Formats: sequence, C-alpha cells, structure tokens
Amino acid sequence: MQFSEKDKKKIEAKLNEGYNLVEIVVKNRNRFAIFEKNENYIAVKLSKLPKQEEKSDQE
Repeated sequence: MQFSEKDKKKIEAKLNEGYNLVEIVVKNRNRFAIFEKNENYIAVKLSKLPKQEEKSDQE
C-alpha cells in the first residue's frame, strides 16, 4: 500500500507524540490509521485508496 507525503506526515506526527501504530484500516476506499497510547485508541483519516489499488486488493 502506498501513502502520500501528507499521509506520511500525519502518521509521523502521531508517532512523535508517543502513539503506537496498531493498523491501517481500509473500508470503501477510505483509509484510517489506528493508533494506541496508554490504552487510548484514536483513528486518523488518511487519503482515499486509489481505484486501481482497490481492484487489485480484492483479487
């Protein structure tokens, strides 16, 4: 899965705040990064998944 520079900066910012990346969730082309810190979870919305990647993920 490829990420834009904006997505990378969002993820990096949360990691620098002390959060741990748990997983990347994709639902209906929407992508979210799930982070955890001291048993508190947050989701950060990332850019939409490009259409060509969505088709290859389903195969």
